[in-house]
Amino acid sequence: MPVFFVVLVGTDRLDAVIKKDEQVYNRFRACHRFGKLSGNDFVDAVTIWEKEILKLPVASNLNGKRMMKVLGEATGGYIGLLDMV
Repeated sequence: MPVFFVVLVGTDRLDAVIKKDEQVYNRFRACHRFGKLSGNDFVDAVTIWEKEILKLPVASNLNGKRMMKVLGEATGGYIGLLDMV
């Protein structure tokens, strides 16, 4: 029988909404906060994002020096904003 996991990604506002219902909150107790990423951590995250999330048929080389500058400025190092960009 397959096992499925639900991952919620959001901000403190999502946390507040989930906490309003104790039954829902208890189902999503595990929490990990990502702060700002910089340097190699940011490059690694972008590389994984491109390969595993975007899954483009042809690599877009988001981890190139010029694109890293653009993405770093656009996201401020927050991985949650990467998807929006």
